[in-house]
Amino acid sequence: MKVKRSDSLELVLEDFPLLAGAIALPAAAFLLFKVVERLAADPSLDGELFGAIVGFAVFFFTGAIFTERNLFIFRIYQKRLIWKTSGLFRRRERVIPFDEIRNVTLQVGMGRRQRDTYRLALVTDRETLPMTLGYTSGKKENFEKTAGMILNILGKDASRVIEDSILAMAQAGQKLSAIRLAQRHYRMGTQEAKQFVEDLTKA
Repeated sequence: MKVKRSDSLELVLEDFPLLAGAIALPAAAFLLFKVVERLAADPSLDGELFGAIVGFAVFFFTGAIFTERNLFIFRIYQKRLIWKTSGLFRRRERVIPFDEIRNVTLQVGMGRRQRDTYRLALVTDRETLPMTLGYTSGKKENFEKTAGMILNILGKDASRVIEDSILAMAQAGQKLSAIRLAQRHYRMGTQEAKQFVEDLTKA
């Protein structure tokens, strides 16, 4: 997630994951070429042609779904968030007043080779809204900093990002993720982190 603008009027954040599209869409184009080439030579459907068609569909839709641009415009002077999503199959704009956003939390997932991945989520009066479709690798501190910027604009306490995130995950039934975040952030052992999460949920 990149900061596109940050001043007294607006904070603009952009999330545009190109990696999935950069892998999936060229693969889909290659398989489509193979399908067309095969149909030109022999239009009968067999296992090879069917496999190429299915492969094309899988790669194309994977690339199309995961290559979405999210633009978050926090309009300070209007006290509202304008959330624009654009992709191959959909365009959506959502407006959320600042007073409906209760918190911003860091969510933890498990990536390849057991590495932690992260994403931010907005906690509103009605629901928790992940700000990105998937989790991404990167430094936890960068996500924490972005969450702090949003919370400062909303006039909320930015010093509790990690504790609030741990609590939110534990309350949502994601106790292992909560423990992992406690371990990484506070450099705790497993038992110590587990006890920390239990104490936090009881407080």
